Amino acid sequence: MSLPVLNTTQQAQVLEVLFKSTASSVAPLLLLESFILGVFCAYVPLASYVLWVNLKLTSVPRAPSIAVLWISLVAIIMHWALSLRQFESTLAGSSLEIPLTFSDLLFVVTNARDRDAATLSAYRNIASSYFNYGVAWQAFLPLITETALLGFASALFAVIAYIGFWQSCSQRRSSFALFIPAMASLMYTFSLLHWIVSLPNFTLHAANAGGGPAIPADFVFAISVTLLILLSFNAVMSDSIVLWRMCVVWDRARPAVIFAATVLVTTLALNIANIVVIAAGLRAGKFDDATVNSKDTEFITTYGGTTIGLAAAFISLASNLCATILGSVKYCTQNTSAQARLVVRWWNVLWSF
Repeated sequence: MSLPVLNTTQQAQVLEVLFKSTASSVAPLLLLESFILGVFCAYVPLASYVLWVNLKLTSVPRAPSIAVLWISLVAIIMHWALSLRQFESTLAGSSLEIPLTFSDLLFVVTNARDRDAATLSAYRNIASSYFNYGVAWQAFLPLITETALLGFASALFAVIAYIGFWQSCSQRRSSFALFIPAMASLMYTFSLLHWIVSLPNFTLHAANAGGGPAIPADFVFAISVTLLILLSFNAVMSDSIVLWRMCVVWDRARPAVIFAATVLVTTLALNIANIVVIAAGLRAGKFDDATVNSKDTEFITTYGGTTIGLAAAFISLASNLCATILGSVKYCTQNTSAQARLVVRWWNVLWSF
């Protein structure tokens, strides 16, 4: 019997078997490939620079060696993109030509009133499993992007840790100079924890859809709040690094320090308030109609669910933009004055002759 002539519930059962196999075999491989992709995206430009500098004084041609790296990166990106496309077609049922949606399945189940009790119970179990797999895939798709970013961050963090280790062994650094390495290490730790918490958010939903135990509501609440806390404080630390860099460029001038402190305290306060509001809304099962964003498409509510979250996100972006502009202005001003002093010096030398 060919698949297109199956009824709706039979199609759902076929897709359930396909989803179970995909969650256990294809999904881990796709996450591994995403991590490797992130590592290659970080190391290929660095390796190209190292080869370009070190092979400059040798007889080894630089262009072919660097071209091999970039060709490998392009091949990995293409393979990852094709794997992701195949994965999405599997979730949509296109690989088996079964474009079944949950609404179609729910319509059949709710209208099957002439069946016996055992059949109705089986239909409800099929619909529940199909819905839970949908929740699992909603949690998995952002995890693919996060895994690629984690690979990129892990590669850069390994380089920073290696350089920082040798510098700390060779020379003693001040506590002020250790601010960025310390914050970067803390940010990477929070990112790693965010990924570790996001992974069981997918695996538990997939296991539940495959007939595993139900997920307690308190556990789902704890995961959602933990992810929100990690993301919020990671954003605050990222802003602190940008503002710290701006203060250094401005030689820690009082207006710059006051501006940085004000923005950082405001961002921190808004993030904490957003965490409290969202946690209360999740505990109650809904948000207040006055604060919810009806067009928010976040699967795990972070900033788009409340007006406080939107304010925190926009202030964070504005602080980054202002700090970058102020740092650029100071840098350009210093370069302009240095060039002017150089011109005056050369003019005086020429005039002396």
